[in-house]
Amino acid sequence: MARRLQQRAERTRVVVLRAAAEVFAADGFRGARTADIIAHAGVTKGAVYFHFSSKEELAQAVIAAHREEGARLAEAVAAQGATPLRTLVNLSYAYARLIKENPIHLAGVRLVAEGTFGSPTVEAFTDWDLVLVKLLNEAKDRGEIRDDLDAEACARFINGAFYGTQILSFIYSRRDDLVQRLDTMWQVLLNGLLPEGRSVILMSQAG
Repeated sequence: MARRLQQRAERTRVVVLRAAAEVFAADGFRGARTADIIAHAGVTKGAVYFHFSSKEELAQAVIAAHREEGARLAEAVAAQGATPLRTLVNLSYAYARLIKENPIHLAGVRLVAEGTFGSPTVEAFTDWDLVLVKLLNEAKDRGEIRDDLDAEACARFINGAFYGTQILSFIYSRRDDLVQRLDTMWQVLLNGLLPEGRSVILMSQAG
């Protein structure tokens, strides 16, 4: 009995978290109302407050889920066995798909970008800095990129370029043109990263 109750409680938490993500993605933190999240989840007020004590706690949980899913994505893309630079490029396109299709990521990037509540959520960016630094250093060791590059500085710049690209894509087209904007971003960045004479086929050009 206790096991079934625990499983039901966990299912309810997942439902509430997804509903919160969909409302935050649509309305942002300030525009979202807890009553809207409760109605969207189709559960009782008590069920929501059993798991989350406030709208801010819900938002923080969405950001935490966003970070966890991002980490799993990075592992999954790395497991495909591509070279480090190819993995880095592939990861950006895979992450772009998640932002477009997954409400947790839609909400996560909006909440992090807004920064309108609680403590700063810089970890959502530094997580990716660490992933990018690792891939860039591995790419340097393999001769895929110039050996005079500062991996940490490049990682911060690529991270910022990606987030800026997806935000502008949202503003201009609700991210319909995100892949095309990523192509442009990489065409510019790779000119500065690659050794002379090297090239990389971009995701949208590969098929």
